Amino acid sequence: MSSWYTSAQISGNVKNEKSQNLSGASILLKKDSSSAIIAYAITDASGNFKLNIDSDLPKFLLEVTYIGYGKYSEEIKSRNQFVAIKLEPSSEALKEVIVKSEILQQRGDTLSFTVSAFKGKEDRVIADVLRKIPGIQIMPSGQIKYQGKPIQKYYIEGLDLLEGKYNLANENLNVEAVSKIEILENHQPIKVLDSLEFSDRASLNIKLKKDITVSGTAELGIGATPILWQAKATPMLFAKKRQTIVTYQSNNTGKDLNREINDFSFSSKGYEFNLNEENWLSILKIAEPPFSQERWLDNNAHLGSVNYLNKLQNDIELKTNISYLNDRQDRIGEKRTSFITPGDTVRLSEVTSNQFFIEKIDGKVTLEKNTKNDYLKNQLEFKKTWNLDLGDLETTESSIIQSNSSPFTAIRNRLDVIKPIGKQLIDFNSTIAYKNTDQSLKIQPGPFIELINDSVNYPSFEQDLVEKQVFLDHSAGIRKAFGAFTISPKIGYSYQKRILETSISKEDIFTDRRFLNELDYEDSEAYLKNTLSFESIDEVWKIQLSSPLKYKSIQLDTFGAQRSEINRLLFEPQLSLFKKISANWEASISGGLNYEFGDIKRLFPGYVATNYRNIQRYENPILEQQNQNYRTRLTYRLPYFNFSRMLPIIIEEQLIIYYLLQK
Repeated sequence: MSSWYTSAQISGNVKNEKSQNLSGASILLKKDSSSAIIAYAITDASGNFKLNIDSDLPKFLLEVTYIGYGKYSEEIKSRNQFVAIKLEPSSEALKEVIVKSEILQQRGDTLSFTVSAFKGKEDRVIADVLRKIPGIQIMPSGQIKYQGKPIQKYYIEGLDLLEGKYNLANENLNVEAVSKIEILENHQPIKVLDSLEFSDRASLNIKLKKDITVSGTAELGIGATPILWQAKATPMLFAKKRQTIVTYQSNNTGKDLNREINDFSFSSKGYEFNLNEENWLSILKIAEPPFSQERWLDNNAHLGSVNYLNKLQNDIELKTNISYLNDRQDRIGEKRTSFITPGDTVRLSEVTSNQFFIEKIDGKVTLEKNTKNDYLKNQLEFKKTWNLDLGDLETTESSIIQSNSSPFTAIRNRLDVIKPIGKQLIDFNSTIAYKNTDQSLKIQPGPFIELINDSVNYPSFEQDLVEKQVFLDHSAGIRKAFGAFTISPKIGYSYQKRILETSISKEDIFTDRRFLNELDYEDSEAYLKNTLSFESIDEVWKIQLSSPLKYKSIQLDTFGAQRSEINRLLFEPQLSLFKKISANWEASISGGLNYEFGDIKRLFPGYVATNYRNIQRYENPILEQQNQNYRTRLTYRLPYFNFSRMLPIIIEEQLIIYYLLQK
C-alpha cells in the first residue's frame, strides 16, 4: 500500500429498529454528498461490512441505504474504527418508473459512453462510433485527440496492448463486441504517481461485453482494371490475462496500410531520442491531389503485424509488437505552365513519373509492472527500412532520371523504474539508442554544371551521405510528498554524438574538397531538474513549477576548419496553473523559457545536393535561440446536454517569442 495515502479500515454492523441484522444493505463512502463514490460494500448475512480505504482525505461521508428504511448519513474521520448503525423504517408511494439505458455516466474524471446509444446501422468498427463521441477527434493520420490534445493511452479492458499503434484496434475491432467507451480525463498512467503528479491529458479505455472476447474483421474483394483486390484478416482475442491482435492486409486500391501501424506513443518526460528516419536526400515528387488517396494512388501493399500481451505473475506484463510492411507505389503526373508576355506566350511542360519501394520492419518488446507500489518498464525498440525511390522527369528540353536509396537502422532501449523507499519515491531512467542511415542520390544527366563541371554537360552525378548517431541519457531522482505538495528533484547526464560524412562524385570520380563533409558533433548535458507540484484536496487547484538548471556543452569538429564550441549554464523554468472553476468550466495558464541550439543540418560547410534542383552549404556558427512560450486555455463542456452534437468549447491563446542570441 502506497505510503502517501492514509490507510484505514472501517468496519461496522447494520441493524433495524428491532436490533435485527440487515443483510444486503448498501454502504457508500464519499468525499461529500455530491461527489463520486470512493468505496462501497454490501452487508453480509450477519449485517457486517468492511471498507478498506487508501486516500489522503481527512474525513468522509458514510451513507447506508436499504429498501424500506430511511437513508443513514454520517461524517466520519479517516482512521480505523467500528461503526454501529441502526436504520429506521420509512415508507413512501412509488411513482411511475420508466427504465432507460444510461447513455453517459460520469464518475470523477471518468466519462463512460454507452456504445449502443451512438452506433448507427453503417458503423462497423469502434472508430466509427468514436467519431461521434463529444470532444473526440480522429485526425487523417489516425491519431485520436480529446479536447484538442492527443490522448496518452488507448486501453482495452485496462491493458495497453498496442503501445501507441492503436489504429490496429481502432480500425478493426468490431463495434458489436464493445459495450462502453471510457474517457479518462486528467489521466496519470503511472499508478504510483497518481495524486503526486497530475496530468492534463486524457486516455481511452474500451470496455468489452464479454470477459473473453473473440473479435476482428475479415474482408476480401476483387474488381477489374485490370485486376483490383483488397484483403484483410484481423483476428483478435481478449481475455483477463492475455490479449492478441494479428493482422494480414493487402490491397492495390490505394489504401495506405502504413496508417494502420502509425505510432502515437506519448511520453510526459519531454524530449526523447527520435527513432524516425531523417530524409536528407530526395527525388522530386508529384504534388498530391487534394482529395482521397484511394482515388488516385496506384499501389501494391502488404502488411503483417503480431501484437501479444501476456500478464504474468506479480502484475508483470510482457508485450510483443512486430510489424512488417512492403508497399510499391506508382505515381504519374503532368504540370503545364504558360508565361504570357506582350510579344509571345511560352509554354512549358513537365511529366513526372515516380516509383516508391517501401519495405520496413519494426518492433517493440516491453516488460512492464505498473501497480500502486511499484513501476518498472523496460522497452526494447528496433526499426529497419530498405526504401528506394525512383523518378523520371520529362521536360520540354531534357529527360532526367533520379534514384534515391536510403537504408536505415535504429535501436533503442528505455528503462524506467519508480520504487518507494520509506516515505519517498526513487526514480531511475536510462535510455541508450543508436541509428544509422546510408543514403545515395543518383541523377542522370549531371545537374549543377556551372558549379561542378565548369558549365560543361556531364552524364552522371551521385550524392552519398552517411549519418551515425549515438545517444544516452541516465538520470536518478526522488519524489516526496508534503501534504498537498510534492517535490521531485532529479539529477542526470545526457550525451549525443552525430557523425556526418558526405561526398559528391561525377561519372564515378570524386570532386574536390568543396563537395566533401566530415563532421563530428557532440552535445553533452549535465542537469539538475526540480519540480514542485501542488494539488488541493478538492482537486480544484493544480500548480506545477519546474526549474531545471543544466550545463550544456556542444563541440563541432569539421574537416579542414577550426573547432566550434559552446559551453552554457542554462535556466529553463516552466510554470503551469490549473483551476476547476465549476463542474463544467476549467481554466489553465502556463508559461516558460527554453533554449535551442543549431542543428547539424545547418552546420555543414561542404556542398550537399538534397535533390536535383537544390544544392547548399552552411558556414554559420552554432546559433543560439531563446524561446518564451505563454499559453492560456478556457474550457467549457456540457456532457449531459445535446450529447449527440455537442463539442467542448475551447478558447485557447498561445504566444511564442523567439530571440536569436549571437555568440
